[in-house]
Amino acid sequence: PYIAKVFSESPQYRVPHLIEKRKDGVIFISFARVLRLPVTILMKALGITRDKDIMKMICGDEERFFGDIYMNLYETSEIKTQEDALEFIGKKVGITQEKAKKIQRASEIIDRFLFPHIGNKRRDRILKAYFLSRAVRKLLKLAYGMIGEDDKDHYANKRLRLCGDLMESLFRVVFRTFVTDIKYNFERLIRRGKLPPLETIVRSQLLTSRIRSAMATGEWVGERTGVCQALNRLNQFILLSQLRRVVSLLTTGRENFEARDVHPTHYGRICPAQTPEGTNVGLRKHLALMCEISTEPTMKEETLLKKLEKIGLRRIGA
Repeated sequence: PYIAKVFSESPQYRVPHLIEKRKDGVIFISFARVLRLPVTILMKALGITRDKDIMKMICGDEERFFGDIYMNLYETSEIKTQEDALEFIGKKVGITQEKAKKIQRASEIIDRFLFPHIGNKRRDRILKAYFLSRAVRKLLKLAYGMIGEDDKDHYANKRLRLCGDLMESLFRVVFRTFVTDIKYNFERLIRRGKLPPLETIVRSQLLTSRIRSAMATGEWVGERTGVCQALNRLNQFILLSQLRRVVSLLTTGRENFEARDVHPTHYGRICPAQTPEGTNVGLRKHLALMCEISTEPTMKEETLLKKLEKIGLRRIGA
């Protein structure tokens, strides 16, 4: 089988998606609690209910893909409407209540956990359908030998999370916990017939202790690890070395040689020589001295969109 993996990340959580094309040609997607869901059913659940539109979105002008998508549409031909597709997903995740409840829960799962980086509103479903169709098209291109496999160690496919990103994610999660804790304490005391003063329902150390814990252990939100240590200002070289340290997400127990080895795209970005010995070799690296990390786009979004429209691209829904 051919496999495509998408790791979609929103400020709240990170959801891995697996799209696979089996030997019999059926294409499935798995994400969150939804396992091995036919892609054509998901497209209908996202509002693309006409077979013609599904064909056009996935295949484009590539006629050699028509047979694969025809076969997938035939396999799921009993699902005709968006309601049918949502009810099917509701059954798939084990909801045993009435039809309306299945549709409601399936809608919530699609909006919250399907490609959360795109959005979590109902209006974002069409964008998710386009994203899914492009992912399936790329998988079919791989199956037909039109493109090669992606190199996941290529630095174009990687992003560095800086301390500000990690602190932002941590604060968002901890603050949500903080608010939930205040609400729980307030409701608990109100049920007893008391009107509690503010200092009794607010645990002031909750925010501080969680942030200190993350900085002390280097364990951040989403199972991410970051470099946390006392900054050594003995001389300028040690200071620069510590500030430019990079840690991989891989655990030290994995033997992944390709991830630990020097990649050609490290040139000018990652120092090829400076890495510790032992189990951390290749997992703890240092930025090259002249490397800079872009934190803001160099062009405004609207300006970029206008330039893309000039070369022939059109906005979705236009």
